[in-house]
Amino acid sequence: MTEQKHNNLRIFCLCGQKMQVTPEMYGRPAKCVACHQKWFIPEKEEIPDSAPVLHLKEHPELLRKPGQLVRFHAERPSVSDDTSGSQKQPTPPPLAVGETDDSEREPVGAELAMPKYHELAAEEATGATENEEEEPSPQCKPAVVRRNSSKIPLDAFEPMRLLYGYHEELQKRRKALAAASDGETHIASLEKYEQALQRVKDRLHRALELEQRSTAKQLTVIEDEIARLNIALRVGDCAIDSFFSQTNDLRRSREALERHNHNLLAWREVNDPYMAGGVADVALESFDEDAFDVKIPTPLLADAEKPLFVSYGDELRDMLRMRSALERRKAEWARIGEEQGFPESAVNEGLAETEAALARNMARMRFCLARMEQLVVDCDNDLKALGAYKSDVVERADKGQMRDSARRETLEKIQRLEEDVIRMRALVRQALTANSPVEVPEATDTLVKRLRGTVGKNMLAVDTLLFAMAAVLFIAGLLMFAETTTQGTDWLAALSSCAVIAIAAASVVLEKDMRSLIIALLWVALLVLVAVFLYRRSALDDYLVMLSERDGARILKFNLRGWLLVGGAVFVGVGTGIACRNYLRGHFSQEFSGAGIILFCAVFSAATVAAAHTVAPRTVALKIEDGETQEMENGTGGRRNTVDSGETARADGANANAARTHASNASSPRNEANPAGAGDMHEDTEEFTGEAESADISATMIFFVMHGVVHGEGTEPRFRATLSFPDGRTESMALRLGDIIHDEWKAREYNQYTKKLTISNGERLLVLKAGESVPLPPNGVEPS
Repeated sequence: MTEQKHNNLRIFCLCGQKMQVTPEMYGRPAKCVACHQKWFIPEKEEIPDSAPVLHLKEHPELLRKPGQLVRFHAERPSVSDDTSGSQKQPTPPPLAVGETDDSEREPVGAELAMPKYHELAAEEATGATENEEEEPSPQCKPAVVRRNSSKIPLDAFEPMRLLYGYHEELQKRRKALAAASDGETHIASLEKYEQALQRVKDRLHRALELEQRSTAKQLTVIEDEIARLNIALRVGDCAIDSFFSQTNDLRRSREALERHNHNLLAWREVNDPYMAGGVADVALESFDEDAFDVKIPTPLLADAEKPLFVSYGDELRDMLRMRSALERRKAEWARIGEEQGFPESAVNEGLAETEAALARNMARMRFCLARMEQLVVDCDNDLKALGAYKSDVVERADKGQMRDSARRETLEKIQRLEEDVIRMRALVRQALTANSPVEVPEATDTLVKRLRGTVGKNMLAVDTLLFAMAAVLFIAGLLMFAETTTQGTDWLAALSSCAVIAIAAASVVLEKDMRSLIIALLWVALLVLVAVFLYRRSALDDYLVMLSERDGARILKFNLRGWLLVGGAVFVGVGTGIACRNYLRGHFSQEFSGAGIILFCAVFSAATVAAAHTVAPRTVALKIEDGETQEMENGTGGRRNTVDSGETARADGANANAARTHASNASSPRNEANPAGAGDMHEDTEEFTGEAESADISATMIFFVMHGVVHGEGTEPRFRATLSFPDGRTESMALRLGDIIHDEWKAREYNQYTKKLTISNGERLLVLKAGESVPLPPNGVEPS
């Protein structure tokens, strides 16, 4: 019922799929929607009226091979002529790229033979017309027959458009004067315009001819240079990177010259104003022969950021979209012409413009497909050159002329390049068979970057930025730790800062392979230095996260300087992971994502720094008091320290001890030399909240009294102090950080901002400032 309702042709594929063909599709290449079998839609004259249904299995001459876009036949037999009984042979399929008949196989190196472009130009200039096809001899049948499209320009040429615009205006004036009664008097002036236009046209053609000859010579030179580089790579006289860099530039120039050469030939032969780019709306009186510009545009190079096959793929995709739009416009103009009420001149002009635009679009498609076929040939030549170079490398390595490491690296690079070229060739071949925009394949970003030689460059910039951020965080955290003078740990902080700065510098200066190894080693060294520094320096530091009570409410306190170091470790770990990932991708597999390595480095860095800070031994237990605590600034960014409640000072004991201490100091010669030193140096200081003395055990305790400190910029602090013994004897001393005070008590740290000295015996820690005294109980003895 459906076949009786519609008059369109039905074609059954070899797989049994039925497809409907409209008259607009006649003569065009097609493929099955189910099995993708390629075939040709027959021409209108080949379809008999009595056969509304055709089966491809009965007409193998309609089958085609991938890449064959035009049917080749000396004469067109009717597909309805099945009475002969002889099986019709299909059109010979095109040979695969690089294949030749056994009887006509070319010698080695023949694929590098370059055409004579001046001969090709002469053949194209005197060749067949647009609607004619030359009958090739049986010995030289082309793989894919294409109509000569040299008469159709690919791009518009403004001087040619203006010239044809003046010519059209001249013809309109001539017709108008011929119809007028007094037109004979003005014909002479029009003839002068015509002669001037002819002189400009001759001058333009001479310029086009000279430019075309120059372009042909440049093409010959470029092709010879590409062939020379190919031979140099085969014999090992050219490095791989240099070969692909130079040949890519040469091929980009070649493609620009090929397009320019095609346009030059077409502009010389074009005789249709619509084919020249459209009729220009000009007035004949504005024509000036002397001022007419015949400057020829220069060739436009393809985008260097895109490989050639990507540029041609994008252009082919656009041309296929444009073809569909122009075909719809042409059909709409034809429909309008059949209706009444539209001016015939406007319809004819619109139809002519649309047909010319469609012809130019088809010419661009044919040119694009022809150049993509040349890219396939280029890929084949590159693969052969890489194969020969690989054999040469293996031979030299076997003779001991190359180290094993260099041999392995070179073979890996050759393998990666071969994979890239094969993938590129497959994409180009797939694009050659596309009949719609969605069928044109798109290359992945990774392949484009690899062919462009920019793999990992964006990641290099990322890891450099991460290392810079890590350096800022590390240095800020280390400076906060160094606010108090730390005996024996300054060099660790300095080395840690130098290590993180060296990592950031290495990510910018060194090459990719070397930078990855150096960054990994510096990363390990940085983690070791920071871990040792935190283990030795965190005796007075809060934990990273600590629960505290204030005003009866529990709060969480965060150690800012500790978290700065942890954050810096995360950034440097991520940057190191990216550097390692780039190294592995460059030497093993380009498809390696490296997400696991990046995550491992980040977590390992943060965990190392956090663990070293957490497990570091604390000299004084950091605990939370239930009652009111006294605060003390110790130079670590406003940290609150609390001491055991049993060691809280009592006012009466402190006063008694202070009186006894000052009395004993009065007899000291050192104090007499500087009796006001202690008072001058602890002026405007905070109330002492450190260790308290017990009055009932003062007779058996040794008291340490700090009188003052001498400390300048760039100099180590020196302290003046006195020891008071139970028998009333006193001992004056000058101390530096690290010196022994008595038994195991040592001067540990000094805060230059709060002017407080920290002393410790390994178990207890006491803090005091100038003018204050503390008892020094032996180990294991707690004052009551």
